[in-house]
Amino acid sequence: NFSRNLQAKIMRWKNDIPILGRGAPKYGSIP
Repeated sequence: NFSRNLQAKIMRWKNDIPILGRGAPKYGSIP
């Protein structure tokens, strides 16, 4: 399911990107 995969990615991004949530800035400065 595409939407399910997308949600999983967003959850991962929230953990990795400090702007969206707590975590290490793995993806650099993504707005």
